[in-house]
Amino acid sequence: MRDEAEGLVGINEGARILDVSRRTIYTYINENKLSLVKKRNRSFLKLDEINQLQELKKRKTKRVKTSLTSGKEFDSEKFMIIEKTRYEELLTRLARLASEASDLAEKQMVLIEALRSKRESLPDRILKFFMNE
Repeated sequence: MRDEAEGLVGINEGARILDVSRRTIYTYINENKLSLVKKRNRSFLKLDEINQLQELKKRKTKRVKTSLTSGKEFDSEKFMIIEKTRYEELLTRLARLASEASDLAEKQMVLIEALRSKRESLPDRILKFFMNE
């Protein structure tokens, strides 16, 4: 129900505009985010307060999107949200893989040196390297 002349809307209409439940509307009233206006034994909400609350909700949503995507539109092909514990597990695994890659690079250098070296035969040098692990 609307009383457009005075800028008032009913509880149901306010809930529809804000895309929330009636219960949430009453929570907003209790938190002083919205004012309840009684007129002819009916309850109304101020339309300007609803519009302000709606703008505030949009700004908060925009702020979250901005913090997630550094101001760019959220692209699910490039970004995803994961739990902190899973993130930490992935970081640990990444560190382990980096260490393994470093070890493999070291082994590669030893093999290259063995190929260049004419002092020892290649099979002996390779065997020594792998047996010392």
